[in-house]
Amino acid sequence: MPIRVATVRAADVPASQTNFPFYVDLGRVGATTLTLADAHSSRWYTDTDLVTEMAREIVSVSEAHGKYASFTSTSKIAIDYDGIRADYAVTATFGRNAVWAAYRAVFHLDDLVDSTGNGYTLTNNNSVTMNATGKLGGSADFTSGNSNKTLSNATDLGMSLTSYTVDMWLRLYDVTAFGQGPWIINDATTRRVYGYFENSGGASMRFAHEGNANTQFNAVSAWTNDVWRKYTHTWDNTTQTGYLNGASGGSTSPTGNTSIVNSTFRLGAHQADVAPSLYWKGRIDEARVTDSTRDANWITTEYNNQNDEATFWGTWTTFSGSFNPAFGHRRLMI
Repeated sequence: MPIRVATVRAADVPASQTNFPFYVDLGRVGATTLTLADAHSSRWYTDTDLVTEMAREIVSVSEAHGKYASFTSTSKIAIDYDGIRADYAVTATFGRNAVWAAYRAVFHLDDLVDSTGNGYTLTNNNSVTMNATGKLGGSADFTSGNSNKTLSNATDLGMSLTSYTVDMWLRLYDVTAFGQGPWIINDATTRRVYGYFENSGGASMRFAHEGNANTQFNAVSAWTNDVWRKYTHTWDNTTQTGYLNGASGGSTSPTGNTSIVNSTFRLGAHQADVAPSLYWKGRIDEARVTDSTRDANWITTEYNNQNDEATFWGTWTTFSGSFNPAFGHRRLMI
């Protein structure tokens, strides 16, 4: 089968990103319709010489992820597939876990699995619909009005939360409902960080880093029903910042005890046990937690890639080549 190549649109990458995981819709890559076996057989490279291979994860034909060592405004991706080679084991050098080595937990939400390999598999409480249509492949659908539908991880995430980034795609069914919580990280002494949707004085997402005091701020606005929006919350041990669709919506510095240890993670609520009216009413996709603070350039690049993958990579081109025994594979003849 042919080798397919694309180059990132320069305007979508504001700065070089180190160890950057990116999204590819393999449904657009193939010169012909790809099967899942084709996708599993793919090998991904940083250039058309097919020398420097990248780790990648195949979630589905429509959702796959790779990782660049240094991702810039001129980065290229070459995908070689034959429909015969087996998928990489998740622990292989170029397998799934290597894509997410810098993350604490990653949930694509086509299922409950944590793609980092750290073992933070979620539990489905009260029939959350998995693998509903999402922004990137499947998503979790919390369609209930006021019932306790949540996804929870009861295992200590092993992070002190002196710095972190939480990000996900959110789609609300009812922007008029007050206090809906998409996520919470909670520790054994009830200290917590969380996000929740607020419709008091204007629809917005708010964030709280709660210790001895609870600090909130109106970070993002312009929410409407049934529209996917990319939400990111960062903390650098001094300041928390909220982003909507890759753009900062404001920052604040919490007061009181902001340290959190022995932490667990939950999607679909902003407290461990809250009134039913405070559960999330909508869908959540691509939820990620990392114990480092992503900068604004990273967050913008990530949004550009996930929001409009077709524009981000542009046109895929077919290359033919000949076998190069020095590398054990075909070398492209352009």
